[in-house]
Amino acid sequence: MNVTTITTEHLQAGGHLVSPLLAQMKNADFVTIIMHGATARPNVIFEAGVAAGLGKPVLVFSIGGHGFPFDLNSSSVVRLDHADVRIIEMHLDAFLSTLPQQKRTKQSKQTGRKDNSPEFAGALEQLEVLKANRDSVQNQPQQSNRAKDLARLGFQFENLVTDLFRLGGYTATSSPGPDYGVDLAVSSPKVQRDLGGPLLVQVKTRLAPSIARDAARGISKLVAKGRGSAGLVITLAEKVGLEEVLLQQPLILAMSAQRLIRLVERDNLVRTIVAARDQQLSPDL
Repeated sequence: MNVTTITTEHLQAGGHLVSPLLAQMKNADFVTIIMHGATARPNVIFEAGVAAGLGKPVLVFSIGGHGFPFDLNSSSVVRLDHADVRIIEMHLDAFLSTLPQQKRTKQSKQTGRKDNSPEFAGALEQLEVLKANRDSVQNQPQQSNRAKDLARLGFQFENLVTDLFRLGGYTATSSPGPDYGVDLAVSSPKVQRDLGGPLLVQVKTRLAPSIARDAARGISKLVAKGRGSAGLVITLAEKVGLEEVLLQQPLILAMSAQRLIRLVERDNLVRTIVAARDQQLSPDL
């Protein structure tokens, strides 16, 4: 895969309209822009415009600034307070994954979509096992290893949700650390096209009101910084149809794992999120 990276150091002298960098763009699969500070040099704006004009997917990292100074319809902008390599890699993985998936999508139109029904049925079976384990752990006496068992259950549940997204053709990139605020960044060509950025996902074995508020608050802060488009809080809740708006702006939905499995299996997840977003924006329609 060919990649061209534009930084604020390119073409500081000379001012040539044609450069080796621009020639490289023609063969690039995508272009990344790394911008430090609140303003971009004119050459960076020019080259970013060329990349957009060539129809190249563009990923912008705005570090320590106020965002990109103009609109690029084909771009995804990630705003970072500082250059944290782990966070950059997380977003780059989510963005990169959409490129080969586009090729696979074209191929699937010719060969037909693979039937993953047995795998989704297996996910439902694993979910029931996790629910039974949760009930067993919650009934343990307080002086036992209950805390460790609950933590282990949480990791197992997160792994199930991660595998489910990947089974559905999404890329699920794990959080760089426990303090980041979400468990997964989930992306796909359809997520990028219809939502404009990765879904930020929290996985919770239970969803008490205080837990829901904390999860929504954490996701909201990251969306406000441009690190995602919307949020999902996935829970082991018993209600099959649990689908609740935790926050309207940005949109953050709470959803049972069983509901998530059905939506991913039928390829209706993004459509459901878009419909919920539109309903919040225009409730009378």
